[in-house]
Amino acid sequence: MASKNVRAIATVLLGLWILSSWIIAWTLQLIIIGTTYFFSSPRQRGNWCGWLFRTINMIFIDYLNIFWKVVEVKRHPMKPSGRPVIYMFNHLSNCDPWLLIRAMWPIDCKWVCKGSLFKVPFGGWALRNANDIAVRFTADKGGWGTEKGSVRQMMEYSADLLRHQQAIAIFPEGVRNPHPDGPLGEFKDGYFALAIQEKADIVPIAISGTDKLWPRSDWRFDFGNAYISVGSAISVEGHTLESLKEAVFKAITEMREQHPDRKKL
Repeated sequence: MASKNVRAIATVLLGLWILSSWIIAWTLQLIIIGTTYFFSSPRQRGNWCGWLFRTINMIFIDYLNIFWKVVEVKRHPMKPSGRPVIYMFNHLSNCDPWLLIRAMWPIDCKWVCKGSLFKVPFGGWALRNANDIAVRFTADKGGWGTEKGSVRQMMEYSADLLRHQQAIAIFPEGVRNPHPDGPLGEFKDGYFALAIQEKADIVPIAISGTDKLWPRSDWRFDFGNAYISVGSAISVEGHTLESLKEAVFKAITEMREQHPDRKKL
């Protein structure tokens, strides 16, 4: 781990780099929206804006980022043919979505995000233009309550996306794991039930190392590697809600434990 002063400088530099990518992406999104508005649908514009936003993030924060390196440990085919797909990942750090884009690209997903992120200048506005999925939290239940009726609306929107063969990306733990060296956190039921309802395959993806790149309890970034593995698609056929959660939990855990940083623990 680098010294605190070096990490602080790196954080400022990388933060400005990330902000630059957001400004560029948002500006290009506005150009796309303006030039295609009269001959495209909101769904099409959202898809174009999403792909653009994710691609620019990948270029800036993955390929041109001298502080973080993404190492792909294992990769299976990303998209089973003819079926809707939900991509599920374990969650360790706020930098996870940026680095997971590399594993996803060129496939673009609608990401499930905290609603407050949509208010962040440029980056959040770009998420909104991409028609990503907002979880609208309230101050109830320690900040984890949700607006009345919002969960139903979110799940209806998600089901509609899957019916149009639009992939969805989600962290089924819901929050960053407070114990990154321990087991995965408990999975939430919602998108597993939706997968069964819509007969969507689930592609498990394991990530490790990101808790060192941007620690959960620190504002400073650090130098290092993120390790990613893409697993085989899991069909929902024959699964109950609990058995499907168990299968995805097991798949992510087994891949993660094969990562070089995990073998050193």
